[in-house]
Amino acid sequence: MPATPERICYIHAGTHKTASTYIQSRLRQNRRLLKNESLIYDFPRRSGLKHKPLIKAINRDKWKKWHHYLDRFESGSGNMLMSAEQFTRPLCNPQQLRRITKILRNHGFGLHVIVFIRPQLEYMNSRYVHTLRRLYHCLDFGDYVNQSLGVATGDIYDYNKFFQPLLQSGVPCTFIPFSRRYGDPFLQLIDALKINPDLQYSPAAPGSENVQPGTKGVWLSRLVVERIQALGFNGRTLKNTSQMVRSVAEKEGWHEDRYFGFSQQLAEKTINHYRAGNDAFALRAWNLPWEEVFSTEIPPQSIYTPLNGNESDRMNRLAEQIVARLATTNSQLSVALNATA
Repeated sequence: MPATPERICYIHAGTHKTASTYIQSRLRQNRRLLKNESLIYDFPRRSGLKHKPLIKAINRDKWKKWHHYLDRFESGSGNMLMSAEQFTRPLCNPQQLRRITKILRNHGFGLHVIVFIRPQLEYMNSRYVHTLRRLYHCLDFGDYVNQSLGVATGDIYDYNKFFQPLLQSGVPCTFIPFSRRYGDPFLQLIDALKINPDLQYSPAAPGSENVQPGTKGVWLSRLVVERIQALGFNGRTLKNTSQMVRSVAEKEGWHEDRYFGFSQQLAEKTINHYRAGNDAFALRAWNLPWEEVFSTEIPPQSIYTPLNGNESDRMNRLAEQIVARLATTNSQLSVALNATA
């Protein structure tokens, strides 16, 4: 049996919507400082300063990219950190997890996985806004939640079920609660990496924090998707969708009025749905009941509906403008839009 590796490869694997973009920006800004603390934060060549190419290699079963990347780190060069929220699924796939662990061991690294966990109400709300803003769908929030609650397998919101393969693997894991009450998530990660949190860390680059488009931005997103779908298109297939609604929301200052779609009744239904799994997961992750880790307070619902015809007309005009802008970079959409003119 090979000796236990002395070096550790930490993989920060999200989850999604837990400030990963902000954390990664601060990690990049502080690479030299981290290296002085014997932690390497480096990337595959021609990667755009991201670890996503390594995830694509996993999904395509092309492991040479991993070997080429790991060959660069000589023995004694220190521990290593990778960070990408897309690592979550491969690390919860037993076959892929074994392959990752084996390759790391062959290069002298043990694996330690770090994952941020967010309460389901916040996580569902954030993913709903994110996918809607990117024009992936135009589901009503209640329909989105009820569809999620109806998923039988692979439920990303059922942490006890989703992380079961990782929890049973024997791979060391650190689960970090994601909530404002716990402070800066970058410093939480630094603490999990066993690095001094009191060093003079540089801030994240400007614009690295995802800004919610607010209640009006959510309404506008649905209008845009309805128009795209009426023209026969799926937002997932179009280019340059991610910033369209966000740019309008930032210009209008809508992000100050944050969207929260849960009614009291839907929130209680969701909490009860995950209660048993959450308690089991919290005991395994933190040796505490879930309700001692996360607040049980349900925020008031915050949604938008046009108050009058003028507001409705303005929203419709903004939606038409966004579709027209999308048509400038999506030729087939342009053809369909011109055919209706």
